[in-house]
Amino acid sequence: MEGHKIGYSICVEGRIIVEYILNRAIRRLWWNRKIYGFILIELVAGLVIIASQINVTIGIRQRLNDYEGQFNEKGITINAYVGDESNLTELALPMDKADIDYIKGKYEKQVEVSYISYGSVYFNGIDSVSLVGMSQAALHNLSGIEGTEEGNVVYMGSEAMAHLGKDVIDIGEGEVVISTEKIQVNGEEYIVKPIDKEYSHTIVSFASLAQEDWAISDCIIIPISLQPIFEKHNIFYNSMMELIPTDKTEEGDTVGIVNDILEYLSQKHKDYSYEAVDKIQEYKSNSQDLSSTMELLSWVAEVFLLLIVVGMIGVLLILLDKREKDIIISVWVGADRWKLHLELLLEMLILCFTAGGISLFFAWVISPHLSCSQYSVGMCSQAVGVILVICFLISVITCSIVQLCSKKVRV
Repeated sequence: MEGHKIGYSICVEGRIIVEYILNRAIRRLWWNRKIYGFILIELVAGLVIIASQINVTIGIRQRLNDYEGQFNEKGITINAYVGDESNLTELALPMDKADIDYIKGKYEKQVEVSYISYGSVYFNGIDSVSLVGMSQAALHNLSGIEGTEEGNVVYMGSEAMAHLGKDVIDIGEGEVVISTEKIQVNGEEYIVKPIDKEYSHTIVSFASLAQEDWAISDCIIIPISLQPIFEKHNIFYNSMMELIPTDKTEEGDTVGIVNDILEYLSQKHKDYSYEAVDKIQEYKSNSQDLSSTMELLSWVAEVFLLLIVVGMIGVLLILLDKREKDIIISVWVGADRWKLHLELLLEMLILCFTAGGISLFFAWVISPHLSCSQYSVGMCSQAVGVILVICFLISVITCSIVQLCSKKVRV
């Protein structure tokens, strides 16, 4: 019992000491609010730039991972554009199953075709599920799933299955019937396989008719052998093609093949214009300007923060000189050196973490405005962690240097 009482009294005494030191630190911040307010603004400015730079870097990197997950490093993507977007719903697909069959038949040994088409199917009159037509190459490149184009398998994401539930999608008065267990197309049954969470990647859309990205977990993925049936009911509203040269194809031959395919598509689909691009390299080039600018601003912010730390040290030394009498009295009445050190450290921690919290709020507001059509920027956990670490380091380093330089006042 005696030991418990001693332990309890030590805890109470410790809590009282911490509360007393914390109260003194807050009061000193308030007494010098004009000076500390100016330092706070400087800290916030530097930390906002660093947090925003981290958010941009993470956003660009995540988007690049999506690109590299969907597109082959050697692949050439065919983009389709329309001049008049007032009648998009009346246009046929820019690339369809017949085009895939033609290209495969003519260039089977030279290129592999990765193809994705985008659409939606409705049920209950108002709800919808994303429907994606996908070639075997696209399915494998995107998720690693070994699908088959001509087999009787359809893949359905977990979110799509949960959204559809026990409902049934009926297309063309029984021509196509979709449920979470099976899909019937003209009386022929296709097995529905759920997509595992490990395959829950993002389907990147670049075409003019479908700007948003889709999560695989939200989609029903059908083999392109079934696509003509869905095309007949205007389920798909866009498509995208990637040509992947085989190992036997020379670079010069690839250029000629791509030009021939562009000419073929332009003649067949006269409402569209086509171009061939390397999506990964195009993305890297387009994101380089913002990335370089943010890196430069980050370097400037880091130098700025270093100057702020030097300024903080000078300000604290001046303030400690003014507190000399207060410190002498504190020592005289029995204050330990570590308590005075802790008081100064808490003063810096409160200042820096207040600046960190404000800077993270502003970075959260600013970061989405740094997004563009190719990538999105948002607040990421890495930025929060880095800012908190920087705030802690500034507090500890500043406090340590000040205490080394202020022995004359016996801190």
